Amino acid sequence: MKILIAFFMCVNLCYAATITMTTIEPSELGKCRKDFAVKLCKKYSDLYTCVKFRKNKQQYVTWAEIFSEESRRDEIQRVNRRNTLVWINHCIAIPVNGTISPLPLSQLDNRYQEKTIVIDLKQLAWGAYQYGKLINWGLANGGIGRCKETGLVQCKTPVGIWKILKKDGAVIKSSLYPVECKDKKVCGHTMFWRLKFKLDGSSLHGDKNLPGANISHGCVRLPKQDAKFINTKFAELGTTVVVLPY
Repeated sequence: MKILIAFFMCVNLCYAATITMTTIEPSELGKCRKDFAVKLCKKYSDLYTCVKFRKNKQQYVTWAEIFSEESRRDEIQRVNRRNTLVWINHCIAIPVNGTISPLPLSQLDNRYQEKTIVIDLKQLAWGAYQYGKLINWGLANGGIGRCKETGLVQCKTPVGIWKILKKDGAVIKSSLYPVECKDKKVCGHTMFWRLKFKLDGSSLHGDKNLPGANISHGCVRLPKQDAKFINTKFAELGTTVVVLPY
């Protein structure tokens, strides 16, 4: 195991001299929190290297502190399927030779010739297809399955083929969650650039925090910038949404 001082030896991964980076060998991945990164480094050890970051005795590091360049930060968050704080037990997967899409780059199925949004919650990813080609993709989190409030299996994202029914503006508040919130117009869960695809309210929407796991009440959560892209530059009313089994 080797520890590198970030400012001198991190090669543009970090910019603060107090941040250290530890390379995690494949045999030591058991010491990492079981995030998506660990799956990548175990299964594709030739394609990804897992590392840990630490800032002095602080328990966490922000993504901006580690990756000062926004485009690089976005790339690594997509690879790791999360954008929440990097705690000391989190391992981060770094691509060895560039980012690899978790979704096929092309689709022969005729339905993908039209604009199609694919949600693969096994891969914690979304993809936008047009003319059978993948034109954009990013991280996504879906429904947890069993609602913590009721204990019933009603919080799973509905699997199937749907259509965009409604497009909302930049910000909208949930009328249902969190359940303990009494005035939903004030404290309802904030959804960015929502696109509803089912009459029961199931939607795609942007969210500030995506922890790399399916934890929602059924909606598909995306980074804010991804939801904005789909809402304003890609999807139209009637655009197909394919939610794969997970």
